[in-house]
Amino acid sequence: MTLADRIVALDCGRIEQVGRPQELYRQPAKIFVAGVIGSPAMTFFDARLDTRDGRKVGVLKTGETVPISAPPNKAGEDGRDVVLGIRPEDLALGEGPIRGSVQLAEVTGAQALLTFECTAARQPVVLLVETDTNPDIGAPVSACAPPERVHIFDRQTGDRP
Repeated sequence: MTLADRIVALDCGRIEQVGRPQELYRQPAKIFVAGVIGSPAMTFFDARLDTRDGRKVGVLKTGETVPISAPPNKAGEDGRDVVLGIRPEDLALGEGPIRGSVQLAEVTGAQALLTFECTAARQPVVLLVETDTNPDIGAPVSACAPPERVHIFDRQTGDRP
């Protein structure tokens, strides 16, 4: 990403998205692009859209709710099956709907990549923390993300609304 001023994301020879590296990173058009651009990869959660207390949320399979920015038009209808995607740097430790226990802490200097198992996620969750807030292996943790940083994809098509 550092050497290109434009990137073409290909999936089995099919062009999925073309754009500047930061555009593909921050506004992936498809779940495929979101999963291959960036390291560590975005974490994905199956969810169903709902409105709770007047706010749009994604209801995870654990029943926990993740606040989201409402997608436009019909894409934001309650009951719609979606995939929520959150990048490691957009997650923060603290009271939140994403819960699990620490599996791995990779110290990279002033920061650490914290990996934890979460039954609501499709894969282990990775988040970036300051090393002075680094919990012990096996410790229970929870995390949250700002609603505007939660990406929403259609579960069947993989498209971003």
